[in-house]
Amino acid sequence: HIAYYNSAEESKQQLKLTAERIGLKNGFIVGQRNSMPDILDDCNKLQEKYPNKKLILFVDSLQAISDGRFSTGRITSRTAEENIDQLISFCKDEAKIKSGKAMTAIAIGQTTKEGKMAGANALRHKVDTFAEMSILEKTKDPDLDAFVGCRIIEVGKNRFGGAGRQAFLKMEPSGLELVAQGSMI
Repeated sequence: HIAYYNSAEESKQQLKLTAERIGLKNGFIVGQRNSMPDILDDCNKLQEKYPNKKLILFVDSLQAISDGRFSTGRITSRTAEENIDQLISFCKDEAKIKSGKAMTAIAIGQTTKEGKMAGANALRHKVDTFAEMSILEKTKDPDLDAFVGCRIIEVGKNRFGGAGRQAFLKMEPSGLELVAQGSMI
């Protein structure tokens, strides 16, 4: 596999330090494109360069990347939706699937100050799986006290399996480590 991590917000130096800290060594390519057409062009080039490898694309963050509609790179309220549409079209292209060049894409989105997904709810309806990450800051449930400070990943939608699952992760020097998981712990 080849992992292509495109960040429109973090510097390559920051990403390099993170990759070193968590022990990523092979098959990890960093991009700093800020236009979805450019990112997808990079994906085509990577698939040509590594024809026998599966490509996994990480886009960070969806709301900071231009959809290519404006030459100025202007980002509007519809930009994230346009980006998702382009990603879905690229990933589900029949010719790519038949030739074995199908790609998996993971889009990382921004949140509001209230911790909700930034942008239109339409994004949830377009994707196959939707998960949110938050931090458990305090609780009134003594059974959850051990998880305070943990990151919680909740699967809110999954076309291929169950939703409503949670994982509690603790930040360690080597990255996130699983503490507990289950269905609505």
